[in-house]
Amino acid sequence: MNPEWLSIGHVSSFSISAPGPNGVPYLLDKRCPNVLKKLHKLLRSAWKNIKISKEWMTVEGVYIPKEQDSKGINQFRPISLLNVEGKIFFSIIASRLTKYLTENGYINISVQKGGIPEVSGCLEHATMIWEAIQSATSEKLNLHVVWLDLANAYGSIPHEMIQLALRVYHVPDDYT
Repeated sequence: MNPEWLSIGHVSSFSISAPGPNGVPYLLDKRCPNVLKKLHKLLRSAWKNIKISKEWMTVEGVYIPKEQDSKGINQFRPISLLNVEGKIFFSIIASRLTKYLTENGYINISVQKGGIPEVSGCLEHATMIWEAIQSATSEKLNLHVVWLDLANAYGSIPHEMIQLALRVYHVPDDYT
């Protein structure tokens, strides 16, 4: 894990996020260069030894109201707060993996846009659906639109399948 993967800019991108269960805010790493250096050593050690602290993977569930006067549980959305160190570590892995997959042509951004930084996907998908609805309406055709809400999508996919996909796309072991 090279120093460029952990920079003030990378840490700053999280500075408005809430701290996780240990209560350590991003501002500590952002404003204290010596703490950031120690964090870098810690992250490098975790990367090199393939040993991730359980605290980095521990989340605290919090419910955020969807509406101003939310009363019922269905009017709240759950979010998971991960400790700062874990967020930074896993975001570095995600960045490296995304870079590897796009640079090696495993992701075609003309088709797959969601989840790729600097590539707008949501607006384009919504526009395509709207155009299909408009076209079907004007031509008096039937159109079936299905909205999927994949609750806990990552947790519902067997992790062995994820590992298999990483092998199929030749992702080096040191990227995952």
